[in-house]
Amino acid sequence: MQGAFTGMMITIVRFYPPELRSTGTGFVIGFGRIGAVLGPYLGGVLMAIGWERQAFYAVFAACALIGAFAIWSLVKDTAKNNADAGASPQTH
Repeated sequence: MQGAFTGMMITIVRFYPPELRSTGTGFVIGFGRIGAVLGPYLGGVLMAIGWERQAFYAVFAACALIGAFAIWSLVKDTAKNNADAGASPQTH
């Protein structure tokens, strides 16, 4: 989960212009605090209802994979958009 957070901080600077970068990064960090609250809560709920450790570790692994996929898709789309912006228009 920390890897997804760190990856998002590295990636997010590409999405905001310099004059909005600190505000945008602060918004993303603030939004990420929702996960910081819900993660331990969800773990406690799963333990309280009797889930085995392997089962709730699988849930948290799925959440980490979702974060990794989100970062990968953002970077891929950004790279594609940058390549498209740098391409010269075709003339016939």
